[in-house]
Amino acid sequence: KRPADATQPEYGNWGPFVGKAMFYWVRYGQYLIAVNTTQDRTFTLPAPAGYGKATAKELVSGTEMALTGGVPVPPLTTRVIYLE
Repeated sequence: KRPADATQPEYGNWGPFVGKAMFYWVRYGQYLIAVNTTQDRTFTLPAPAGYGKATAKELVSGTEMALTGGVPVPPLTTRVIYLE
């Protein structure tokens, strides 16, 4: 149910982007996947709990990424990190 004090979007004028989050991330087995849907914000993907290494391979670019302190995910970027 829609909260009584909700003002945006106007009731009934849902549009195509209702329910779209700015940042998504999920751990699926040995993969850590992050999607930044914004055009102007960078988000930080938190370091995976219980993973013993300080770096992991980012599969889109093929580079080793430092995990300590989290991984930056720039605007309109998807990161797929393989946790060996």
